[in-house]
Amino acid sequence: MWSKMNPRFEKELKDVEDVSDENLEKIIELEPDLIIGLSNIKNIDKLKQIAPTVTYI
Repeated sequence: MWSKMNPRFEKELKDVEDVSDENLEKIIELEPDLIIGLSNIKNIDKLKQIAPTVTYI
């Protein structure tokens, strides 16, 4: 989300969909190989069931 709001990446990310950690159905639909998020993401246990999940501060 933050990268998408950065004007430097506006052109490259214009067609990229914003998916939140609360939208589990959309995440499942995207079939991710890896999920990366901040350490305060919601649904961490459910995200780990979808794909390997790495968090950072």
